[in-house]
Amino acid sequence: MKKNMIKTTLHTWLLLVVLLTWGCTPVPPNANVNGAANAQANANSEEKASMLGDDAACNDANLDQRRQKVYDKIKQKIEKSSLRDQYSAGTFTFNVLKAPGNNVNSLYLYIGGKISGQDEFGVMAAIMKNFVNRKCTSRVMFVPLNGVPPGSAIVTNDAGFEWTACPYPNVPCPGGECEPPGHCPGIAPGVNSNANSYSNSNSNSNSNSNSNSNSTP
Repeated sequence: MKKNMIKTTLHTWLLLVVLLTWGCTPVPPNANVNGAANAQANANSEEKASMLGDDAACNDANLDQRRQKVYDKIKQKIEKSSLRDQYSAGTFTFNVLKAPGNNVNSLYLYIGGKISGQDEFGVMAAIMKNFVNRKCTSRVMFVPLNGVPPGSAIVTNDAGFEWTACPYPNVPCPGGECEPPGHCPGIAPGVNSNANSYSNSNSNSNSNSNSNSNSTP
């Protein structure tokens, strides 16, 4: 009987020692660092996720209203993202315009200037992603800062890079179709030519458009 009591007492003390040892074990020095890194990664993922899946602005049947809604939504998303300070500083600008041609039912998105930061272009791409379709921004053109048209859309050779909504080798047409090059219906004469005269005659108005005055033409 006495032996059993001694064993029980020893086991109880041993359990208490183990529990106290676990409770006093210091937190690994990199735990807080890893936690902070994970929190930042989650925040970045949430920011990018918040930019996706919202293309309701593209659904308006009225093209003028659609253009305004798309412009406003992109601007809103930029101003709520990590791109806000760069946009406010005028390092980049954008505009959304109706495609040139006849029977038009699509938009062009122009982005001019530069974006700084390792992850920031990914944020911009996430913002643009769900606006890129045949009946919305069928063409996204990246141009110099003073190359964003303030008024009528053009297809310009000044675009350093272009992102279209159509599978290769098709091209976007003004009516929202994807057709082989040279087969778009409703193309107005000359709209696909390089508009070098635009750069000279509209340089002043372009510079004014880069002020980010929170309004669209």
